[in-house]
Amino acid sequence: MGWTSTSISKLKNLWEKGLSTSEIGVKLGLSKNAIVGKAHRLGLKSRASATKKIKRKIQKPVRKEILATPEKLQTVSPADISEKKVTPPASKKKKNGKIISILDLKPDMCRWPMGDPRSEDFSFCGEKTFGKKPYCLKHCSEAYTVSNSKEKEKQHDDSQDKSE
Repeated sequence: MGWTSTSISKLKNLWEKGLSTSEIGVKLGLSKNAIVGKAHRLGLKSRASATKKIKRKIQKPVRKEILATPEKLQTVSPADISEKKVTPPASKKKKNGKIISILDLKPDMCRWPMGDPRSEDFSFCGEKTFGKKPYCLKHCSEAYTVSNSKEKEKQHDDSQDKSE
């Protein structure tokens, strides 16, 4: 579409009213970029962008420095920290006196992690896996649990089957 004298006069009029370039574009059936380009070529008085106006209105939050004073600090002993810290059970599983690492695992060995992965004695269970699961029977019973709602549904279904 070429710019006609009518569309140029509409552009100038809407520009003077303070409409945004997007709003002018909608009214004239053109893109925002077409409006910006024509306004620039016509030498229309530039205006602050909407984003700049918004940025000026928003005040940056005042940063308050919080100074740690001895009165504000709560003393915590190392014993308190270790009591609150949840640590997995220590790894005591060894096969032939050796800790089982990820490199030692075979396809039929339980992959249940034992201990803290950051410690030197971290290991894997290593017992024979149960079926096609990655864990032994003991660890399958821990890993694969039925939630209470599913368990109740199963019990409800079983009781209905018996009543029929």
